Amino acid sequence: MAWHSISARETVQKLETNAETGLDEVESGRRMQQFGPNQLEEKEESLIEEILEPFKEPMMILLIITGILYSFLGEPQDAIAIFTIIVIIGIVETIQERRAESAVKRLKITIKPRAKCIRNGRERVLAGTELVPGDLILLEAGDQVPADARLVDALDLETGEAALTGESTAVEKDPYATIKENAVIGDQQSMAFFGTTVMRGKASAIVVATGMRTELGKIAKAVQEAEESPTPLQQKMKQLTLWFVLISVILCALVVIVGIVKGEPPLDVILFGLSLAVSTIPEDLPIILIVCLVIGVRRMAKRHALIKRLYAVETLGTTTVICTDKTGTLTQNKMTVTDIFAGGATTKLGRSKSGIPAIASMVLKIGCLSNNARIEHPATESVEVIGDPTETALIQACIDQGLDPLALSKQFTRLGEVPFDRKRKRMSVICKSATTAEIHVYMKGASESLISCSTRWMPGTKLDAIVPIDDEARTMILDTQKSMASAGLRVLSVGYKPLESFQTTKDTPTIEQGIIFVGLVGMADVPRAEANPAIAECIQGGVKVVMITGDHKDTAIAIAKAVGIDGKQKALTGEELDGMSDLQLENTIKDISVFARVVPEHKLRIVRAFKKHGDIVAMTGDGINDAPALKEADIGVAMGASGSDVARDAAAMVLADDNFATIVYAMKEGRRIFDNVKKALRYYIASKIAVMATAIIATIVGLPIPLLPIQIILMEVLTDIVASSAFQSEVPEPDVMARPPRIKGVFVLDRRTQARVFANGVTVASGVLVVFSATFTSGGTVEKARTMAFATLVLAIIFLAVNNRSEKRPLFRLGMISNRNMLVSGVLGFGVTFIAIMLPPLQPLFKTVTLGAMDWLFIFLAAAISTFWNEIPKLFNKNLNAIKV
Repeated sequence: MAWHSISARETVQKLETNAETGLDEVESGRRMQQFGPNQLEEKEESLIEEILEPFKEPMMILLIITGILYSFLGEPQDAIAIFTIIVIIGIVETIQERRAESAVKRLKITIKPRAKCIRNGRERVLAGTELVPGDLILLEAGDQVPADARLVDALDLETGEAALTGESTAVEKDPYATIKENAVIGDQQSMAFFGTTVMRGKASAIVVATGMRTELGKIAKAVQEAEESPTPLQQKMKQLTLWFVLISVILCALVVIVGIVKGEPPLDVILFGLSLAVSTIPEDLPIILIVCLVIGVRRMAKRHALIKRLYAVETLGTTTVICTDKTGTLTQNKMTVTDIFAGGATTKLGRSKSGIPAIASMVLKIGCLSNNARIEHPATESVEVIGDPTETALIQACIDQGLDPLALSKQFTRLGEVPFDRKRKRMSVICKSATTAEIHVYMKGASESLISCSTRWMPGTKLDAIVPIDDEARTMILDTQKSMASAGLRVLSVGYKPLESFQTTKDTPTIEQGIIFVGLVGMADVPRAEANPAIAECIQGGVKVVMITGDHKDTAIAIAKAVGIDGKQKALTGEELDGMSDLQLENTIKDISVFARVVPEHKLRIVRAFKKHGDIVAMTGDGINDAPALKEADIGVAMGASGSDVARDAAAMVLADDNFATIVYAMKEGRRIFDNVKKALRYYIASKIAVMATAIIATIVGLPIPLLPIQIILMEVLTDIVASSAFQSEVPEPDVMARPPRIKGVFVLDRRTQARVFANGVTVASGVLVVFSATFTSGGTVEKARTMAFATLVLAIIFLAVNNRSEKRPLFRLGMISNRNMLVSGVLGFGVTFIAIMLPPLQPLFKTVTLGAMDWLFIFLAAAISTFWNEIPKLFNKNLNAIKV
């Protein structure tokens, strides 16, 4: 239905509702059953689809083929072992994926938007999900439109529709406009759309579409159908896997050919080659990465950092610039009135109700009247003021000084309002006194804006002493405002003027001219206690912090200094930014750490300028207009508590607590994750090389096959998946935030690390072969030699995992129990191996024989020598050894 092309009356008739009283509860309940909740649905895979997804991977397909071959050529238990591995891998990936999705859903439950709705003639505040077609909703400046709605009545209504149309300027709305049926969204002036923001004015409207039937829902459906590209790290891991497959297949085929040529039984050699392929082909390399990332993501979620897109974890470790909002992120977002300048003097406010000068009291009254905050529970002790932080501070100051905001609202009836907007930077209300019937305009706003409208002022403490305002007075007021802002205060000006009569706010310029300036209000937004140490960590880690705020330049600089942002760098205002070309901004942006008096549209230019310098940029935002900058940034960070749905959808990470320290924690966690991914890969690849080198060297030197298929399979199950996952429990390296960010695009295993991995694999293989050949050539049976080799390989790889816990700190500095998951996996791996070797009923299955105490001593010595040589260089790393974690 083209609701925009019919009148509001026709809309009401077609939806069988009422434009004054709305729906009743019975009817709204019936429609909820018919249309469902008003929310954007997510494309969900069924459990069967999620279970089958891992088996589409090429490596899993290869493993299945290997299992089938074992079923025909080998013994049943060998085939069972391989298919057990396949099932384990599928279960692990499915569980982790579902946990990640569950974390996203849990956060979304906590951030439901609210809507003002009229039902049964009574105004109610509902969760946005409870709206149904036919509901009568109320909209005002700052609201997010909770559903697609046909306007019934509107006053100076403008909405921001960038999320739908890409148009950054606000769109004027007119419920009485005549619009063609085929008009595009941007021309549908009689409609308000789900997900857009009311920038100015007020309106009432009838809901015509909810959930996925809205225009935003149609876009969401199209987005869901687009597949997300793999991250650069995933692509590099896939390349590494393919190279490993190629090398493994060639070397395994070589082992089989050489074995057959040397006279080994063909079936035994073929089965050994297949087992070797199973062990050396890195079929679970992608799983290790997924497990590592998901465990880290779950850890972040517990600290209020929700990662929505996998690439965000990768980007966190490479971030070089964080562009952050001030209010609520670096500060507590709890404004408190501390200073009032009026009558040429400054009054300091406290909680005591000892009394303030009459003119200061007048300042608070004007601030209270030109205000849309509301008081909850006024008749109880738990009074709560709800609304914009600046406006709630003014209401709270009145209460603290013994003034009654509710009594004021009854005494002065509001006749009209000129809402705040970014261009005017002020708000005006028109009120009529119940006692005198006089009509006044009461105004609050930015000092430079209000003074430009003022023609008179009150220089003294007498309320009737009003004189023309001259340039000297203007300069004095602005100097005072600058001084207050320099002290870190947010400063508003207030004023008023009498009106002879009032009809409409349409004639805004006339209403807002000739104002009597009364005074300045200074408010403090105290920095969060954790902001300073978090910023210090960023600076230490080579990450630049840039503060972006709509506050006055002096206020912004004062707050920046208070939280530890580089005070030596420059501050730039939005006006100065508008006067610069993109090239000029790119040339100067490295010297700027504070952007003041900016609007959301400026953020996009800031992001692009930093990216031109090769920086990896994290950008915070909460509004719809922030969405373009959040998407443009390398990692967009949305506010979960105060942000809009559109901002959260555009971001790669959501802060559930809107706290800057959470960004820094997530960045630190991102570095930790990739340190641990590097450790896991280093261990994993070294273990593969060890198995491969054992087989190749034994074949070349003419030794019998050192390991049997079932032994290789057991080693695979015990070590690879369990120990690799345990690396993600490793504590951060002590220098995790004392080194520059990782260079984006560089693979986690550099050449130096690759050489070390190869050396580890070869030395482990050497230890295994020494044990095997020494046992075999000294008169031991081939069964005993294989048992010894099997035990040595498992134990050496367990030692290798423990040894790879840190690249820089020796094991005795880490502590044996600091990573309990690693300890448990090591004990479990050795315990199962010991039982498989020493328990007679299991010996036929695993082709093992009983070993004596001296045999085990030999195994332990060989495994330790072949791995713990890595600890020697760590002993000389004095700087890190001195750091305790």
